[in-house]
Amino acid sequence: MLKLIGDPKGVETIGDETVHDVATTHYREKLDPARLGDAVAKTGQLTLPPGFAGMVKNAVIDLWVDDQNLPRRMTMSLGVQQITVTMKLEFLDYGKPLHVTVPSADDVTAVANVQELMEKLRTALH
Repeated sequence: MLKLIGDPKGVETIGDETVHDVATTHYREKLDPARLGDAVAKTGQLTLPPGFAGMVKNAVIDLWVDDQNLPRRMTMSLGVQQITVTMKLEFLDYGKPLHVTVPSADDVTAVANVQELMEKLRTALH
């Protein structure tokens, strides 16, 4: 996701902020929908529908970086048709052991592509 930040000249410095007791600098960039689509396609994780880039509106990424150049928080939001999707990632406890609990099958919904995800979101909202 960090590769989505394009030309450094397009990155806006929002200011200094504290994230989980760590001093950070908050940056923001408006994302190019075509570049976003290319980055997602290169992951091989999702299949985007034809014309996806033309459907994306107001794609923005915010990144909070500490004085060691480690990301501490990232948010991304974008609109696709009538749906706005916002994602927030927190980066905590660098260097500490990681313990992961796998969710139960009842708590997981699998989707094959972005179209299916959008349809499930649309259904859930109605």
